Parts: sequence; structure tokens; C-alpha cells
Amino acid sequence: YKLVIPYKYHLLGLGLAEIAWAFDLSIRPYLIKVILDRLEQNSANTDLYSFIIVPASLFIFFSIIRIFIFRGSDYIYSQMMPFLRKDIILGCLNQAQQQSYSYFQKHFGGTIATKISETADAIEYLINLLIYKFFAHFLAFIIACIIIGYAVHPVFSIILFISALLFIPLNAYLSRIPYNFAQ
Repeated sequence: YKLVIPYKYHLLGLGLAEIAWAFDLSIRPYLIKVILDRLEQNSANTDLYSFIIVPASLFIFFSIIRIFIFRGSDYIYSQMMPFLRKDIILGCLNQAQQQSYSYFQKHFGGTIATKISETADAIEYLINLLIYKFFAHFLAFIIACIIIGYAVHPVFSIILFISALLFIPLNAYLSRIPYNFAQ
């Protein structure tokens, strides 16, 4: 935990990028819906551009901003992760050097080095899991429920939310049941 604290602003930047991704994931399809609805309502009108200029401009704006946000996120990640891995490895090495002589008689050097490397890999995986999988997808789901409730009907949003509440525990339970592939 102490080794991650110096990278709190990097993690905050990655979190903000994922907030933007979650918002973009729901808002751009909504803008397409608005464009199509306006085209359908005003199909007889010869000046269709005036009806779709705002949602189309927003769609283009969000598409361009999305590229910059993802490039910024990649840059933050590339600036953080090698140094975080280095700090973790050095912290683990310092911890290993504090061990007694008997510890090194019981544990081979290769085993210790493998555990240190696996610790750095595990922390990188945990950060990826928390930011890119859990936080981003949870937020995208919440934003999608809000937009569906606003754009379509609140009942659909409630149905989506309840189905997720039922699906998640059921999926967690079923993933723990062993399956015999030999059958």
C-alpha cells in the first residue's frame, strides 16, 4: 500500500479517463438515437441539417475527445507502471535483505526472486482489474441505466438494474461449481 501512494495522482488520472470512457460508452449511442429520431420526425423537411447539427456535432466532439483521453490514459499508465514495478521490486528486495540467515537456508534464491517478480505482476494486475474492469464497467453500467431511464423509459432502467442484481450473484455462485470436462 505504501508503495502505491506516490502514484495516487497517476491513479486518479486513470480513474478520470475511465469515467470519460464510461460516459462515452453510453452517450454516443444516445446521440445516434437522437439523430435518427430527428431525421425520422423531419423527413419531409428539406433543411435536415439544422435538426441534426447539434447532436451530430456532439457525436463528433465526443469521438475526438475519446481519442485524446485514451492516449492520455496510455501515457499516464506508461509513466506510472515501470516506476511502480521498480519500487515494488526494490521494496521486496529490501524486505528480503532484512531476513535472517536461516531464512535463506530454507528458501532458494530463485524462489525468492520469482516471488518478488510475481508480487510486482500481481500488483499491476490488481490495478488493471480495479480500474479498467471493476470501476470502469460498474460506472458504465450506472450511466447506462441513467441514460436508458431518461431516453427510453424508467421501467427499462429498473429492469436492467434488477437483472444485474440477480445475474451477478448467480454468476458468482455458478462459477464456483466444478465442471467435469471428462464427461
